[in-house]
Amino acid sequence: MAQPEPLLDGFLFIAFLAVATVAGVFFSRYMVHVFSGDYSHGILGTLEIRLFRFIGTSADTEEGWKGYTRDMLIFNGIGFLALFSLLLLQGYLPLNPQGFSAFNLLTAIHTAVSFVTNTNYQIYAGEVVASYLTQMAGFAVQNFLSAA
Repeated sequence: MAQPEPLLDGFLFIAFLAVATVAGVFFSRYMVHVFSGDYSHGILGTLEIRLFRFIGTSADTEEGWKGYTRDMLIFNGIGFLALFSLLLLQGYLPLNPQGFSAFNLLTAIHTAVSFVTNTNYQIYAGEVVASYLTQMAGFAVQNFLSAA
């Protein structure tokens, strides 16, 4: 078992606190502009305008139910494909020190649909068949995004 290193732990804590503080100031200023209706502010504003143009919407117009439905289906479809791919490729991806193999096709489909729809129904014990990467970048991300 590794011994704790107080100096390194303290440095990492201070570095994390500094990064979180700087990011908090940066994003709070950005959110002020977003909520005031000014989308042309800074780097994130430029990215947001380009994203709006790419997906075919505008910040100046209201979106109807058809647009929301389309966007939800696209968002969930991308989430499904990402998690499904992660489950099928986990045997070849990093952060798999236990050497877990890929999920079989039906279990991967079942699990991806389950997490994308926020039912989180698992027919296995996650720590027995899912790598660290699958748990972090797959399950945890979908637990957050499916509620959004």
